[in-house]
Amino acid sequence: MTPEETTVQVLILWALAMSTVINLGTVIWNIFSGPSKKNGARLDALAGQLGLVDQRVAKVEQAQQAQLLAENARKGYDAGFLTVLDVIDAQRAYRDSVKDFLQAQVDAQRTRLELFWISAGSLVSEEEKP
Repeated sequence: MTPEETTVQVLILWALAMSTVINLGTVIWNIFSGPSKKNGARLDALAGQLGLVDQRVAKVEQAQQAQLLAENARKGYDAGFLTVLDVIDAQRAYRDSVKDFLQAQVDAQRTRLELFWISAGSLVSEEEKP
């Protein structure tokens, strides 16, 4: 090895060491900085919301049952056993259950997006987020 090659290797080693120290400092700064603590609190709150959203997503079963009831009410009306008000009530219950299910899906997607921003975008402050 020539002295020039040794000098280049030492400079590369120094650059690598400095890069490692800077990265470690950045990680420590992010751990103890205020936005990270706020993100941790928001993450806990969103985890609770996600649990509530899971309960609302269970409304799909109610929507399926309401659809079956609406279909049976229509058949009962056609057979002359039920009134038109019974059919309308069954259809309204079905529409309400579908609306609740769709709202639960929207809430779930919104919560998942916020969780993404907190976990993957932790270096982005609230003011900088679109």
